[in-house]
Amino acid sequence: MIEFISPTLDYALLAPIMIVLGGAVLGVLIEAFAPRKSRASSQLFITLATLVLSLAALIRVRDRSSSAAAMESVTFDGAGMLIQGSILIISIIAVFYLQIKRTSPPWHRRFLAQMKNAHRCNKI
Repeated sequence: MIEFISPTLDYALLAPIMIVLGGAVLGVLIEAFAPRKSRASSQLFITLATLVLSLAALIRVRDRSSSAAAMESVTFDGAGMLIQGSILIISIIAVFYLQIKRTSPPWHRRFLAQMKNAHRCNKI
C-alpha cells in the first residue's frame, strides 16, 4: 500500500506570497461584480492593503530563512527577502504614481504634454 506523506508548509514564510495572491483574486472578483462607480476606489484600497499587509508579513519574518518552506520548492534567504521587499516597495510607489496620474486634472495633463513636447523639441 502506498504511504501518504503530508506536505510541510511554513505558512509564516509563505504569507507574503499568499497575501498578494489573495489580493489578486479579490481584485478580479471586484472587477467582475462591483458597480462601475465603485471599482476604481475599491481596487485602489485592495491593492494598497494587499501590498502593505504583504510587506508587513515580510518584515515580520525577515530574520528567518528556510530551504524547506514548501517542501523544498520555495527557498527563503536574505537575498530573496531583499528582492521581495524591493518589489513590494516599488509596487506601492507605482500604485501611488498611477493614481496621481489618473486623477490629475485635465489642465495638469495638458501641461505635462506641453512639457514633454518642449523637451522633445530641445533634443533636436
